[in-house]
Amino acid sequence: MLSTPQNLLVASFNVYRSHLWIFVGYTAWLLIPMMLFIVAGKIPGQTASFLFAILMTAVQMILSLWITISVMRCGMQLKNNQPLDSNTLSLEALRNIRPLLMVVILQLLIVAGGTLLLIVPGIIFWIRYSFAQQAVIIDKQTPKQALSFSRSLVKGRFWSVLVRLLFGPVVIGLAYALLLGGVVVLVGNLLGIDTETLFSEDPILWVQIIQSIGDVFMIPLFILYSLFLYEELKISQTKKESPKLENEVTVA
Repeated sequence: MLSTPQNLLVASFNVYRSHLWIFVGYTAWLLIPMMLFIVAGKIPGQTASFLFAILMTAVQMILSLWITISVMRCGMQLKNNQPLDSNTLSLEALRNIRPLLMVVILQLLIVAGGTLLLIVPGIIFWIRYSFAQQAVIIDKQTPKQALSFSRSLVKGRFWSVLVRLLFGPVVIGLAYALLLGGVVVLVGNLLGIDTETLFSEDPILWVQIIQSIGDVFMIPLFILYSLFLYEELKISQTKKESPKLENEVTVA
């Protein structure tokens, strides 16, 4: 029996709150490419600005993979009350960027292929293979093994997994949007800036900075929720298979 989406979110938040600054220490690295993207817009010449933006996109992608691995493994160790060696964890995360990148590419290709056929197959593939990244990061499986394992976790409980996959990110996203919007509006009112200008397609520099800082604080919670859901699915799958194993031993 899976835990309710609410319980998963509460458990994720408790670990996040207890070790907030450890997680933010990892995600804060994203501020470097975020700020350089802002600088890229100020570089004279379209070609130079474009090339710099491409470089920063690549840096941001690699950093995002490293952060995802680090936060997820850090969260796992803290959840299990294991000693945390940040230096070793960070170095191991660097070595695991390649397999994670491979599984991300495979996920995108599979989901995109399903979406090209029809929207529904794309959604089904997305749900089936949603936990491949966690399998690579936590259980150090190969990309092929991770995709197969993710599918096995979802098998037979598609709708319950879908509800949990959507619930956490939607709740976190809405709460974040309301909080961030409230801060931006408050600061905007103090500066005498109208709301339409604050939320335009080309926001003011300080709005971009506030959003970047907000992302640093929210990203760990998204990652932890996905980790807790993955672990919950593994545990429930093991319990479901245990009676079968016992019967097989008895027969033998």
